[in-house]
Amino acid sequence: MKLRMFKQSTILIALSLIGLFFTSMTRATLFDPTRPANRSYEISNGALSLESTIVSEERRLATINGRVMRVGDRFQGATLIAIYPYRVELKRGSRIIYLRLHPRLNKTDAVTEKE
Repeated sequence: MKLRMFKQSTILIALSLIGLFFTSMTRATLFDPTRPANRSYEISNGALSLESTIVSEERRLATINGRVMRVGDRFQGATLIAIYPYRVELKRGSRIIYLRLHPRLNKTDAVTEKE
């Protein structure tokens, strides 16, 4: 009887360790789909870069320099004051900083190749 309980507890411990191993491996391979691929989040010159926004009735989030932020969060001395679908507003002192998700595009004439 004791031998049977010992075998069962040994199997249970072994299965738990295997499950723990695979769980930790799975977590290591997960990634944040809102972060651009092959992007370094170390920005040395202090530039702010808006990378994504999530705007819904339940929440408003913005990813700035790899950090997910909500209205009221502070980053590099600036406070996030508004999140819109394609831009955010930050306040640093008395100055308002606007970050756009996509840079402004200027229309240009299409270049066609001559044969």
